Amino acid sequence: MRENDRIQSELGSVSEYEAEIADCNEILRQKPNNPFAYHDRGFANYALGRYEEAIADFDKAVHLKPDLYNYYLRGMANYLLRRHEEAIADFDKAIRLDLNNAYLYYSRGVVNYELGRHEETISDFDRTIHLNPSNPHIPRTAGDDLNAILNFDKAIRLNPNNPYLYHSRGIVRYIMGRTGTVFPPQGQLYQAAIFDFDKAISLNANYSYTYHWRGIVNYLLGKYEESISDFDKAISLNSNYSHSYHWKGKANYKLRRYEEAIINYDKAISLNPDYSNTYHERGAAKFRKEEYQESIFDFDAAILLTPDNPHTYHWRGMANYKLQRYVEAITDFDEAINRSPDNPAFYYYRGDVNYKLQQYREAIVDYDAAIHFDPHNEWSYYHRGLAKKQLNRLDEARQDLETALKLAEQTDNVDLTRNIKLELWRSFSTMTLS
Repeated sequence: MRENDRIQSELGSVSEYEAEIADCNEILRQKPNNPFAYHDRGFANYALGRYEEAIADFDKAVHLKPDLYNYYLRGMANYLLRRHEEAIADFDKAIRLDLNNAYLYYSRGVVNYELGRHEETISDFDRTIHLNPSNPHIPRTAGDDLNAILNFDKAIRLNPNNPYLYHSRGIVRYIMGRTGTVFPPQGQLYQAAIFDFDKAISLNANYSYTYHWRGIVNYLLGKYEESISDFDKAISLNSNYSHSYHWKGKANYKLRRYEEAIINYDKAISLNPDYSNTYHERGAAKFRKEEYQESIFDFDAAILLTPDNPHTYHWRGMANYKLQRYVEAITDFDEAINRSPDNPAFYYYRGDVNYKLQQYREAIVDYDAAIHFDPHNEWSYYHRGLAKKQLNRLDEARQDLETALKLAEQTDNVDLTRNIKLELWRSFSTMTLS
């Protein structure tokens, strides 16, 4: 049997596992140092939800014969008992025995995420993607992306009152939704994840991570009030988990409660000052409050921690633009474009700065690029038309303005439609207002 197939092997019936345990007991009575009997009994106990007994068996098995599967299964049992550090230690040992097993990195990544170790999480998932690029977040084990779900289904049928099985299945469904799985559809996967988290909470209302994960899925479904309620509950149970404050801040930001979002981000940073996304998002909230210099301080901190995120340079460029620091803004947009050369927004805003600096040719080049990557954005045509007008390229300017007008009308952009008509009327005598 292939290694990953063995990890994800089919769960049997209760009676089969009880019979397996009885057989192993007899073998161990005759041969008390048989590592395979401890492994098989441990797996049977694991499948029956008897995690303490499973760990005791895997302890014996690895003492007698260190083995990838014993470490992996002991790690899973520790994870299901919420012993995160012990689970990490077991996955570490399993990985040392097989450096190319994507599922091991994925499993360790999930635990690192719950511990708030974001750099380690990224590293584990990066390795998962490298080893299994066809489906980066749900590694294939038997050619079937739904294998993990099916195995949880069977485990739940055996242990219908185990909250951690529902919790874990919910996480798998969430991650499958985030990867854009074609079937089932994303929304269906998220709703199924909510069902699992609801069930887990009904069985154990005091586990903070389940509320946290449900909050994330509610956020992704656009249910921001519900997500805030979930993060509040998670925080009430575990007030030291920075990620819950971070995600609560994201939800408040979506609701345009920027002051509340900043308070959430402040708390997240006090607990974990090394996570760049929180500085980035706090900077965005300050930008929305027109606190541009304060937002730049946050973007500086985010860039110091993660210098390769193009969006942080873009946001800092926007703040510098608002402060009329046009040279600094162009430098930031240059950095953003160098890191993401196919993003139309970066070219568009650099074009605006060049226009402000009366560098109309450079602005046109930027608007050209913005239109190349997004040919349906009315603003790019409008501003390119204005730049061409400044260079007295009137026929081209009019053509751009008329294209912008058509697109603005199609998107019901009333204010821009009015502005374009006024510009055409002022600049081209053949245009009449309608």
